Amino acid sequence: MKNKISQSFFLVVIVILVAVIFLYGAANGDIRDFGSNSSDRSKPVEFNSQERAYLKQHDSIKIYVDTDLQFMMNEDGTGFLWNYMRDIFEPAGVNVALTDNISEADCRMMIINDRIRRTNMGFDYTSPVFQVDGAFFIRKDAPSEGNLKGVILAGRLKADDINDIKYDGRQIEFIKASTAEEVVVAAVKNNADVIVGDRTAILAALKNNSRYIAVEDTVYSMNTCLMVPESESGLYGILNACICAADRYHLTYEASQKWFAGNGPRFMDDSYENFYMLVLIIFAAVLIAFFIYYQANKNLYHELNDRMVKLAESKQELKTTFNGVKYYLAETDLEGSILDINRAFYNFVNTDTVNRKVWDVIDIAEKYKARIQKIVDDAGKGIETHSIEIRLKRQTIVIDVFPIENVRGSVEKLLFMAMDVTNERMAERQLLQDNKMIAVGQLAAGVAHEIRNPLGIIRNYCYVLKNMDDDSVREKAVEQIEKAVENSGAIINSLLNFSRVSTKSGETINVEEHIWSLIQLNYNILKKKNIDLEVECDEDVVTFLAVESLDMILINLISNATDAMSDNGKLTIRVVRYTDSFEINVEDTGTGIEEDILQEIFNPFFTTKGNKKGNGLGLYIVYNETNKMNGNIEVESKVGEGTRFRLTLPLIEDTAGKEGRND
Repeated sequence: MKNKISQSFFLVVIVILVAVIFLYGAANGDIRDFGSNSSDRSKPVEFNSQERAYLKQHDSIKIYVDTDLQFMMNEDGTGFLWNYMRDIFEPAGVNVALTDNISEADCRMMIINDRIRRTNMGFDYTSPVFQVDGAFFIRKDAPSEGNLKGVILAGRLKADDINDIKYDGRQIEFIKASTAEEVVVAAVKNNADVIVGDRTAILAALKNNSRYIAVEDTVYSMNTCLMVPESESGLYGILNACICAADRYHLTYEASQKWFAGNGPRFMDDSYENFYMLVLIIFAAVLIAFFIYYQANKNLYHELNDRMVKLAESKQELKTTFNGVKYYLAETDLEGSILDINRAFYNFVNTDTVNRKVWDVIDIAEKYKARIQKIVDDAGKGIETHSIEIRLKRQTIVIDVFPIENVRGSVEKLLFMAMDVTNERMAERQLLQDNKMIAVGQLAAGVAHEIRNPLGIIRNYCYVLKNMDDDSVREKAVEQIEKAVENSGAIINSLLNFSRVSTKSGETINVEEHIWSLIQLNYNILKKKNIDLEVECDEDVVTFLAVESLDMILINLISNATDAMSDNGKLTIRVVRYTDSFEINVEDTGTGIEEDILQEIFNPFFTTKGNKKGNGLGLYIVYNETNKMNGNIEVESKVGEGTRFRLTLPLIEDTAGKEGRND
């Protein structure tokens, strides 16, 4: 109810003020009436004794019209200036005559600028008779690009002001001319693009030339005044009193309409005669603005209040979500000091965390603390970070840090997120071990055959030892038995090393030698299918990596290549070393992979071998183990020609790299 009363009160006050302004303006003649007689709008003029004496001695006042203005009067006593000057002086009973002979004139009518005032000392200047505005004329067919050529009326603008004149942002190169007629002649002669000069004078000089059109903006505005010798104070008083008493705004408008179709000079009334009305207008405008502001703020207040309620609800929902997730979440500052944590994180650390560093509240080794501090610093600087995996006594957790930006896009806080992946890692290890056992089962027949050969050799030479007394024969038999035992032991060790439970520990290996040790497990299968094997390595590649992961990758790739080839195929394994990485290419001449399923071969349980030959996890394991080693696996294949897998892994040789891998 109170709001409605306030609104009604403001509206009534505004209506009353508008009515007062209207009545005040009407009473003081400020509401323009262009139909009334010119003399009715002139104020009465009273002259002092000196001025009356001057009028008795002179029948008329002769006014010299400067050459820049003479185009506005005709020789027969007609034209804008004759019309306008009579309207100013006749109401006061003063006769004026215009002349172009300066020697017989009592005063001068000129366009006044700083140069005129400096060079004509000893003169007084009346209030402006009217104002001359400078216009900008553009040629209709002026070019649309590049700089322009122009002609400007001299004496109107300073050099710096002329240089500032542009059209559509384009520079204009001006030449000067002394009069409006000369400006137009020079413009036509030089095919100028632009004309700048007194609007009325240029329009009169252009006559019927319609090539140039005026732009509405005013370039400059100058006063036209009467110059009176300082010694003629009586004359100055008469002239200035008549000029000030006349309604120059209306008189110039009417004369311009009559003689120049509205394009003549005008008097722009900028006086403060109606000061009180101006104050009322300002006061009314302030009240209206205040009322609008009040209404807008009132609506804004209600809208803001609604948004605050929704924001509080949203904040509560976010808090519920923050505490409801099972991830360990902590909000920190840019230095890693904890600002807030969720319920899961509190249950995880079970200690006070306020203002403590996030890496200090977790019971981890010092080397892990340094790594967490590093990714916190990087995230605070806006540097992209990667997940790190750390091992606790009974858990394995993965840690990520994300920057939280404010509305200006600056990083203001950080979100620390830890995820318990213990069960996932155990499942992955079990899956890896199960896949190893499947591979061991597939390799068992070949390994058994490879062991049977040296056992046969041992049996034969044992028979020789029993039946031969020759020492040289006995020595050779023992040598062959030892060699056969070594070969069998190497095969068994390769199989045991491959089948052992993964510890995810890393070691330094020679890649080529390691590939040959794995090939021993597949040698019998390759031999049985008469597959030609070629291992190429231009130079030794020694690196530190997780051996079990590399074993699973290569065994699966070699096994798949063998299955894809019929008898008499070729398997090529090529090792290439680069500056910071190395590449293992496994290429076969098998049946190839169809293009429409090439993107699906790394998906779990996807297989083209059928249920009896494959479980669809081999290449899925290859893809996962490659990612864990920060590597990349690519495949190229053509049906009927073969397939090539390109495995790219980082080359790590320094001690710091070994520690990173062990983590």
